[in-house]
Amino acid sequence: MYVLSAYKELLDGKKQFASKIPKFQDMYREKLSSLNSKYVQIMESTSGDPRYTEFKHPREDRWAFIVSEMSFPEEGAYRVQCFDRRGFFSHLTYKSLELAIEAMINDNFYLNDKGCLELISSTALWNRGVELGSVLQKSNSKMITWIEANKQSEQIIENYEEAIAAELNGDD
Repeated sequence: MYVLSAYKELLDGKKQFASKIPKFQDMYREKLSSLNSKYVQIMESTSGDPRYTEFKHPREDRWAFIVSEMSFPEEGAYRVQCFDRRGFFSHLTYKSLELAIEAMINDNFYLNDKGCLELISSTALWNRGVELGSVLQKSNSKMITWIEANKQSEQIIENYEEAIAAELNGDD
């Protein structure tokens, strides 16, 4: 059975509360119980290994997945990488897989949507986002000026306008 270590401490009576106020302790127990339920859901839906599986936000078209940290893999850290239909927008690094899963759940990414990245990344909207991100990266690294970045971005947006409109209208 899967259980968060913090929830196990609570169940075993080993959890020390920062507050002596019973109402706060009850709220913390409820929060931890909900967090643990989603943790179990994630672990069971991935046979105990949630890495490389996309998890969807329940109310928004946003997703996240966990991978081993690429920047310094020797430290055993994990990265939660977030994306939407326009591309990647955020990532954070955690010292353990459990902490990464907990952070993902706290950001409301817990509905298993395995394979959606492959589908989304084949769209014009995604490809436009990737190209715009590339221009931003060139500008940030001083390979091009801010003015050049804006001109290139405008051209990219114009180039994808019809394809994105067709996708949004369902005209494949």
